[in-house]
Amino acid sequence: MKLKITLLASMFPLLFACSAVVDAPVQATTATAAAPKAVRQVEERLGAGDFMPLTTLTSIENQQISLMHPTQRKLVIFFGTTCSDSQRAFKKIVASALVKEPGLQIVGIGRDENVASLRKFATDYQVPFPLVADTDRAMYHKFTDQGIPRIVLVDENNRIVKSFLGEIPDVLPEIQWSSK
Repeated sequence: MKLKITLLASMFPLLFACSAVVDAPVQATTATAAAPKAVRQVEERLGAGDFMPLTTLTSIENQQISLMHPTQRKLVIFFGTTCSDSQRAFKKIVASALVKEPGLQIVGIGRDENVASLRKFATDYQVPFPLVADTDRAMYHKFTDQGIPRIVLVDENNRIVKSFLGEIPDVLPEIQWSSK
């Protein structure tokens, strides 16, 4: 039965999680040995101290968004409209004081999304900040190879302060530009 479930899960990975999970290699075991655990392998391409590689984006409303303002901190959220972790993170962020915080620019980037799906998401979740379609993952791949929501905090000098995988119950405590 476990083999059937594993095969089914490998055929439909988006039904089970927003991020890909790589199974550990199966080794010869005895009947009493525990099954191998899933191992998360995520490549971080950019981290704290690196310059933000995205400078100008085009929103789903065809507006130019500059991420180079020297007086603003930036919160960039890579997400998927059908990902439950992304949906939970957006609900928390949209309901928070972050969306009205002066000096903070928030942009959502839909990984593998098109304008139509992002417009629907913006309406359904009442998103008050711009959304950008990343149909081919080109922007996303500058940061990592898998895992959404990917939350990236950028300081006023356009340096990444923190990048983390937001598959946690509450992303808000992690969104801090300093270690208060």
